Amino acid sequence: MKLKLTKEDRQRIESVKAKIDNEYAATFTIRQLVHEFKINDYKLRHGFIKMYGLSIPAYQTKVRLEFATKLLKEDQDMTISKAAFDVGYNELSTFYRVFKKKYDMTPFEWRKRNGAVIALLILGYTFGIYPYPL
Repeated sequence: MKLKLTKEDRQRIESVKAKIDNEYAATFTIRQLVHEFKINDYKLRHGFIKMYGLSIPAYQTKVRLEFATKLLKEDQDMTISKAAFDVGYNELSTFYRVFKKKYDMTPFEWRKRNGAVIALLILGYTFGIYPYPL
């Protein structure tokens, strides 16, 4: 069955995406989204995949992990558990499992690798050996 999305369907699906982007720490069921945005379950699930290439849960995971890596990179003092909870993971073990699956390393290993790069850039800039402003 070929999925036909009207302009209104597309706008509603875009609104769902915006909600996930803005409220990434919240957990939404398809049923809640269908009710809130007044769109057919099938159209929402399949239309989202058609428009964005990911299911709604997969997209939410992607957004959460992007924010988590941003937090871990920008705030070296933030604990990994705080970053996990801030982006909506209630179980640290779930966060570690999902993170490792996506990045092929633990959050600690990721921070160590990526935090070191940031520290070197800042250090180089401080001593005038990094030619571009951060």
